[in-house]
Amino acid sequence: MKNPFPFLTTRSLRAAGAICSGVLLATAFPPLGEATAAWLALVPLILLARASTPRQAFCWGWFSGILFWLITLFFLWRLGRTGCPFFLAGMAWLAMALCMGLFSGAFAATTAWAFGAVTNQPGREGEPSFLRTLSMILIVPILWVGFEYIRGVLGTGFPWNGLGISQYRNLPVLQLAEWGGVPLVSAVVAAVNTGIALLLVRVGGVYLGGRRVRVQVELMVVLLILSLVMAGGVTRVRTVRAERRNTTHPLRVVAIQPNIPQLKKWPESFGQEIYAALEKRMDIVRTLQAGIDLVVWPETAVPGFLPDDQEVDTFIQQLARETSTPLLVGAMEIGGRYPRDASEDVNDVSIEPELSDWILYNSSFLYGGDGALLACYRKQHLVPFGEYLPLDKHWAWVRRLEPLGFSCSAGTTATVFRVSNAQGQRVSFSSLICFEDAFAGVARKAVRNGARLLINQTNDAWFDGSSAAVQHMSHCVFRCVENRVPAVRATNTGMTCFIDSTGQIDETSLGILKRKEWAQIDCRTETVAVPRDNMALTFYTRYGDWPLAIPAAVIALVAGLMAWRASRKESTI
Repeated sequence: MKNPFPFLTTRSLRAAGAICSGVLLATAFPPLGEATAAWLALVPLILLARASTPRQAFCWGWFSGILFWLITLFFLWRLGRTGCPFFLAGMAWLAMALCMGLFSGAFAATTAWAFGAVTNQPGREGEPSFLRTLSMILIVPILWVGFEYIRGVLGTGFPWNGLGISQYRNLPVLQLAEWGGVPLVSAVVAAVNTGIALLLVRVGGVYLGGRRVRVQVELMVVLLILSLVMAGGVTRVRTVRAERRNTTHPLRVVAIQPNIPQLKKWPESFGQEIYAALEKRMDIVRTLQAGIDLVVWPETAVPGFLPDDQEVDTFIQQLARETSTPLLVGAMEIGGRYPRDASEDVNDVSIEPELSDWILYNSSFLYGGDGALLACYRKQHLVPFGEYLPLDKHWAWVRRLEPLGFSCSAGTTATVFRVSNAQGQRVSFSSLICFEDAFAGVARKAVRNGARLLINQTNDAWFDGSSAAVQHMSHCVFRCVENRVPAVRATNTGMTCFIDSTGQIDETSLGILKRKEWAQIDCRTETVAVPRDNMALTFYTRYGDWPLAIPAAVIALVAGLMAWRASRKESTI
């Protein structure tokens, strides 16, 4: 079929298209956060793929993806100010962009192959059939969702900034996540991009290729999709809010934000400063003592190990008793010691174990209002090359290479904590530590285990002053809609906020976001509407990614193989 955009075959214009897609897509995410850009961002890349061979499309798609990730992950440079050498921070930034960009390249290559396979009809000249062209509105989103899902699970997975995440403030569109999670929202956004691209192909064919004029069905399909999504989303938000009045228990929560700089988190010399910051913020709890049901401290809030560090344990117990309020505390935990190396003399008691010799967990502890330790959760999804290194469980020298000076072990259970509110009603919740809230499966597991409130305890001080805090928060919004449960976020520095089961961020936090004043938060309190234990599970909570994302990933892999074979044939001609 004749290319309606012959000028796209020039290298300079292909580069312009790739740059345009990468920059537009980055614009849709914080710090700019112009979500509407996502509905157009893929159009240049799709047009470029339409006019390219799979091999050409891969190269330009990879370039576009690299540009997107270089912009959105620019906050990784902040690691150079929080303990990591600038050289290593820069290498991590570049390596992440190069690796993650490969998935954009794969998408572009398979899209180019799909256009050739679907719209080119052997033995028939001229424009492709109407149905073949229209089928691309389904095929292209499937390819995008498939590679996005693979990126989120390959290795340890990196689901950060999926296309759908850009819509975290778009309540009507967000409601799709109840049925298909982020992949379904990504699919709808990709479908609209495809429809617009096909419309431009049609218009280009009329004015540049001499094709006949016909009804712009592509535009009609795009408008129909948007209308159904928006109308259905608005209706669903109203329904969920109406049901919430009679199916939830109120829980008054205080979320503490200590604002401790990362360089002060671990040295013993800053221990008293951390205690003072926490105690100062607990004064607010003492003031509101009668009306508070739960106090939440962020990830690794205290400068010690629980429950073994007597000083830290006593400090927390005392505050819990003074306020008579349950206290959820993030802290490191010692779970034992690794077996000694064969070369080490087990009888030599003078050898003191190093920190890297201990089995450590990034944990969350619930203390009762009487100061008793009630339960503990160990973080399940660890940050690779941050909290652990490959093979670190087998060799002590590998653990000593860890940036933190020690290596963490992963927990295996989604602990469900329980507290009572002022009315004596039991409320069940689970903790998601650090970027665990970016992984839909971790939240699903907690809700399936019985949690009806998600609490994200995190420390974004590693990237303090950057867009990382807001990007991180945007993922938590989807965990709420996917499972129809609210969330509380307690951060050391970052975006401490409250999110309801429709994905609505509380009004105070929206104002803070607009003014970019999250560094000034020290304490937040809200009454959270928590679903009862007999809450019906959503479609996504029950089935996860099996109905959409996993089949899409299989299709994407098959399409990738076909595109690779087509490229090899081209190279031999």
